[in-house]
Amino acid sequence: RRAVSRERRGDWIWFWIKHRASIDRSMDYRRDDDVLRARARRWAHALLGTESPRARATRRMTYERARADVSGERASWSSDRRELARAVSMDVERLPVIEGDGRGRDVESIDALMRVLIVHGEKSARRGYRQGMHEVAAMVFDVARDGRGGRASTSSASPAVGFTEEEIESATEDDVSFLEHDAYGMFEAFMGDVEGGVSDSAGDRKRLRLATYYEDASTPSSPINAAFRRIEKALVYIDAVLAQKLA
Repeated sequence: RRAVSRERRGDWIWFWIKHRASIDRSMDYRRDDDVLRARARRWAHALLGTESPRARATRRMTYERARADVSGERASWSSDRRELARAVSMDVERLPVIEGDGRGRDVESIDALMRVLIVHGEKSARRGYRQGMHEVAAMVFDVARDGRGGRASTSSASPAVGFTEEEIESATEDDVSFLEHDAYGMFEAFMGDVEGGVSDSAGDRKRLRLATYYEDASTPSSPINAAFRRIEKALVYIDAVLAQKLA
């Protein structure tokens, strides 16, 4: 009888350990989600500033129209758009796969990321799309997605159907249905192609125009050449032998 009692006691102890471990994991996931949500909001605030509901709706509606345009039948696309889509697709397919946390990119996320880059490439006609932009866009998209619970499903409405103006105006700031719209807005801001942003203490608007590093590098005054000169100057002090070989 005492042996049975010890077995039961052991079963209860083992059950309690598993139950406690399950609770701890749930708390860890909840804390992780809170951290990711806070990070996404900091990014949005830094890149988009403090938006009014009307400004947010207008921004989303502008992208909704562009998204619908690039989601039409490819047979009707211009040769320039098809070439742009081919370049974007080749780069996006080379993005590293996120594994192990259940937050990997699914087909919908990849399609959304491609639309973001195609719209950006067409909007920036002078510069267009350049290789490497896909990595910046993917980083911004992942931050925005993880901040909304790691939902890989990017929209409750397909681009072909789209959202109505009423749906857009009534949506909240963190509505997962507009993940793609908000990721595009943040990406555009990160590239430096939008006005606004958070001011510093002196009231001056300072924004990194990342897009300048993708522009013409044929002139000595281009930002990318200036960046290389800073690297070369620093390399002289870090590794003079390597700097001499690269000169």
